[in-house]
Amino acid sequence: MIRNMNKRYVGGVLAAADGTAETTDARFSTRIRIAGNTIAPCFAIIKQKGYKIEARVNKNSSGEYFYTWDAVKENHHFSAECPVELLGLISMWEIRGDNWKANDIEYREYDKFTAEAPVYDNDGNLIENE
Repeated sequence: MIRNMNKRYVGGVLAAADGTAETTDARFSTRIRIAGNTIAPCFAIIKQKGYKIEARVNKNSSGEYFYTWDAVKENHHFSAECPVELLGLISMWEIRGDNWKANDIEYREYDKFTAEAPVYDNDGNLIENE
């Protein structure tokens, strides 16, 4: 069963029933979603934290190009596909340290959370009983 909601999140953006994006939402004073305008600030923060950043362009067997970003500081090395992901890895390690890996309880909580996430079609309609 599909239920069309008056307001819904499509790709992380609050959208009205007609599909237009809403630019304000009184529930939040800050709303940030990964996009082109988040890359440079994340790059700058990584540098401010004292990391040496390296980027390389790679070409896969299909002929597509992609970046690999690395950040190194002392004996710590982080690698990701963009500065936003790179900062996330650095932040995770700064908070959790060398015991950054998830434990069984965290894996189960994550699996349960994602399994219970609502499913939407491409038009933003909630698909029930999926």
